[in-house]
Amino acid sequence: MKKKPSSPKPPRLGRFMLKNIIRPEIAEYLEGDLEEIFYRKYQTHGLLKARLRYLFEILLLLRPKLIRKPFKTHSFIHFPMNPIRQTLLSVLRRAKKQPFTAGIQLLGLMISFVCAILIGLHVVFHFSFDQSIPNADQTYRVVVDRNYVKGETLSYATTPFPLAEAIEQEFSAVKRSTQIFSSHLIQEQAMLTVNDQPYYEDRLFFVEKNMPSFFGLEFVRKDIGNDFDGYTALLSESTAEKYFARENPLGKTILLGDSIAVTVKGVYKDMPANAHLHLPMLLSMDVLDAVVGILSTYWGWDLAYTYIQLSENAEPEQLAAQFDKIFDKYTADYAERRGYTYSASLQPLTDIHLKSDRLWELFPGENLNNLYLLSFVSVLMLAIAMVNYINLFTAQVFRQVKAIGMRKILGAGPLSLLFQFLTEISMQIILVWILSWGIVYYWVPKLSSFTDITTDAYFGKPMFVVWTGSILMGIIIILFVSVYIFFLVRPVNPRVLLNRHAASTYRLGTFSKCLLVCQFAVAIFLTLGTTTIYQQIKLLQSHALGFNKDHVLVFSLNDAELAQIDALKHALLNKTYIHAVSATSAYPGGRSERMRMRAIGSPEFVPVNLLWVDHDFVKTLEIPLIEGRDFSKEYSTDENMAFLVNKAALKAFGLHPDEQPEIEWPTALGLFKGKIVGVMDDFHFASLHQNIEPLVLTIDTRYNYLLVRIDGQDVQEAIAYVEEVFQSIIPEQLFHYQWLDQSLANQYNKERKISQLLQGFTFLAFIIAIVGLIALTEVLIENRIKEMGIRKVLGASVIQILVLVNKQFIYLLILALVIAIPVSLWFLNGWLEQYVYRVAIGLPMILLICAISLILILATISLKSLKAALENPVKALRNE
Repeated sequence: MKKKPSSPKPPRLGRFMLKNIIRPEIAEYLEGDLEEIFYRKYQTHGLLKARLRYLFEILLLLRPKLIRKPFKTHSFIHFPMNPIRQTLLSVLRRAKKQPFTAGIQLLGLMISFVCAILIGLHVVFHFSFDQSIPNADQTYRVVVDRNYVKGETLSYATTPFPLAEAIEQEFSAVKRSTQIFSSHLIQEQAMLTVNDQPYYEDRLFFVEKNMPSFFGLEFVRKDIGNDFDGYTALLSESTAEKYFARENPLGKTILLGDSIAVTVKGVYKDMPANAHLHLPMLLSMDVLDAVVGILSTYWGWDLAYTYIQLSENAEPEQLAAQFDKIFDKYTADYAERRGYTYSASLQPLTDIHLKSDRLWELFPGENLNNLYLLSFVSVLMLAIAMVNYINLFTAQVFRQVKAIGMRKILGAGPLSLLFQFLTEISMQIILVWILSWGIVYYWVPKLSSFTDITTDAYFGKPMFVVWTGSILMGIIIILFVSVYIFFLVRPVNPRVLLNRHAASTYRLGTFSKCLLVCQFAVAIFLTLGTTTIYQQIKLLQSHALGFNKDHVLVFSLNDAELAQIDALKHALLNKTYIHAVSATSAYPGGRSERMRMRAIGSPEFVPVNLLWVDHDFVKTLEIPLIEGRDFSKEYSTDENMAFLVNKAALKAFGLHPDEQPEIEWPTALGLFKGKIVGVMDDFHFASLHQNIEPLVLTIDTRYNYLLVRIDGQDVQEAIAYVEEVFQSIIPEQLFHYQWLDQSLANQYNKERKISQLLQGFTFLAFIIAIVGLIALTEVLIENRIKEMGIRKVLGASVIQILVLVNKQFIYLLILALVIAIPVSLWFLNGWLEQYVYRVAIGLPMILLICAISLILILATISLKSLKAALENPVKALRNE
């Protein structure tokens, strides 16, 4: 038989508000009337409307004169100060009485806040890339993959030049397109002449006439319409100031190389720092046509950066899938003649900076994993500081339990206690927040100099986003700590709190122990992670490359220097401190030409990297030969019918080192054949992010660089002589060079900077953890000082006292090691997978990190406990 339901009751929320918010005398007077209204409404309109009416009547009572005061007091108790002022004075008194604990409590939070804010500024800046460009959500970059017949796929950021026009004609969903060509793809540096003064530019950018309007460039001066063509140039504000100072650059002439003159037709504002394009000078595509001719309309010249804007209803993935029709139409013979086919895809404009790692990128983007790593580290630092703050604040609360007990005896309700904790913690967090942002404003310029990002870039949108986030973070900390302390103290009987020994009964509770385990685990994780990353960067910088990179100067060659290459080499080799000189199309760390070759008699071509060099390339870089001979002028056939290959190429051709057969590759004029005369040992031509690939050297005059090996003992004298030779043979050229070893080291700048940042943050995190542990140990020892005195009187030794204090931390540390080591190994192995050559995380390193952590933590605890253990027990017991 079903139980008869009981009569309905007013809603719990309304009854709670009536009991805890409305003044007691008013609530007692109105309670009966409100219940009568509730039951009457229930009988006439139902339960739902009755409850809503009850809540409505309660809300009408929420007026200042009817609401309880924050502190429930008796008539004979008088508080001369308001609660906020009283709490502030309480905080100041405690800080004066316990300056070390209070200082550590706030210092740890402040350091972690500063680090988190700086990391946040950096991360938000990189995630804001290209969002300010007009129609960014509808703009895409077209990219292509070369799919080779043997299954290899190479992903490029560039496309064939005619592709943009073909896409616009074929697909109505494409509203417009534009293209950019960078001179660094064919020549590293270009020489300009302005007012008879020569300059070197790392890159020249040739763009379509609609490019300025496509990317929303803002002109400050212009002598053109929205588009531009002809032999014209547009300059950014900083470039215009560099070349023309305060002069009006419009109408001025810039000479490219020795023969092409362009006229400045406009000056535009510098592109924002958070744009993946940084274009100081724009030249019309007409200028490129004059330089390369028909190549700009040739489907085989895939060196254009192509951008398209889609209509609102277009589906990018479906559209890209249809691009294959265009490639089938115009590049049908590539599979047979070149050994690969094209496939295209669309990259959202806002994804290029963080999610693109293709060959021939216009500008290097940021590694998304590194940003995630930095964000994770900032969270861990905040976690360590939070653990310190909660544990120390809990200990301080138990030091003032008598005051809390007195408040409860005198009638302080739960809300008044919660208000007290909220007020006290809010004051501290607000102080930390203000000081942290003051430090951040001082350190942002230093961060900018380290990351090579302008200070203004951080003070834009990233500053507002992080500022808002820091406020939310502070509010979360205030609420979490306040509620935790409130539920920790609220159930305790006031009479227990008033006991004279109540303050000395504080021990690490289960939650506090969990927090300490997390703190130890985070510190161990950061230490192990930073050590591993440091070793990986050290490996990248010190790994044997297979050639001698030291004391080699690299010169970029322009047309004038190429014309005098023989004279330069002959003059340079007249001195004994110039060991070797070689001209080449590319140097280690640079971009080689991708070709398709095969051994004579083999049915399949294989993709290889090809370098055009002179006879002295192997000698200059001191690359060891394992079979055959080097190029030699004694063999006339070496200049057009000989090859040097590395072991990887020999393996790709399916040959053995003792074989020296002919190989061939297809060209527009047919198959080009030559003989392998020597085999080089494998060496790292590309960075250590990649495996060693097949490499083939052949003699040709398509040089882009000059390599000069000098004596390591007479460096300055050798450089002075090289400069003298250049200026005597080509006086109109600027003397400019770079060191090969420095150029190779620059490949790992991002990893090196990340490693340095992590080292700094890990050091700060460990300092926060250690100093916080010192303060917590001091509190625990102070609370147990009488117990330690009694034990000493009863015969306990100093060692036994130390074990008494240390053993609880040893258990926690062992548990932290059990948690931290597997997590660290899983995380670090995943991070290391992006490197082909990587360090191994071995057992010795793990044991070393564990030993160091154990020694540091135990030494930290023992320093405090030893002082207490050596004190006279009479001093501790004299007040008993």
